[in-house]
Amino acid sequence: MRGQDEAIARVARVILETSIREDATMVTLDVGEQGVTVKYRIADAWHDRMNIPVYVWAPLREELARRAGVRLDDLTDEPAVIPITWEGRTYTFKAVLGPQHIGLERIAVK
Repeated sequence: MRGQDEAIARVARVILETSIREDATMVTLDVGEQGVTVKYRIADAWHDRMNIPVYVWAPLREELARRAGVRLDDLTDEPAVIPITWEGRTYTFKAVLGPQHIGLERIAVK
């Protein structure tokens, strides 16, 4: 992995791990002119947790697609599934990887 790819992979991992650590049931990422806003749904309320530069959007979206085992060109209306192992448990997220919005919903823990 190149340096930029490693940095994007770390950003994706931090977003997912923050969701787990904060016990969020959903995460949204929305791209706008000012950057990418990451919000977490915790105990039925939405919380802004981070804002990242807009140039990170395209590679981050590609990284999340890669983690789901799909190519962005091949996406259908069916959500992708992203697994992540954290502290010995595997968490699974349903992911909708839209062109301006990403939605992640935690659907399972093993």
